[in-house]
Amino acid sequence: MHLQQLFPELEGLVVPLLRDSSMKYKKPATSKLTAYSFVDEASVQKFKTQFAKKGRGSLSVEVELKDIDGVCVAQGVFGWFISKI
Repeated sequence: MHLQQLFPELEGLVVPLLRDSSMKYKKPATSKLTAYSFVDEASVQKFKTQFAKKGRGSLSVEVELKDIDGVCVAQGVFGWFISKI
C-alpha cells in the first residue's frame, strides 16, 4: 500500500517483489495495533533514478507497529525489488 501511495503512476505497470524483510519485536502488544510506514526522500529519489535508467530498482520501507497508546511494539524493514512488466 505504501508503494502505491509513493508511486501511483506505476500502478499496473510494475511487479513489486519482496526480496527481504526483518522484524524486531520490542515488547508484547496488549491492545490494538496500527502500522506506520516510512521511506526517506533520498531513497525515493535513488529509486526514481534507477527506475528511469533501467526499468527496475530497489527500495526499503521501514515499518513501526504501535499500540493504542503510541508505544512502539515492533519495527521492521521490507526490501522491495520493483521491475516494469
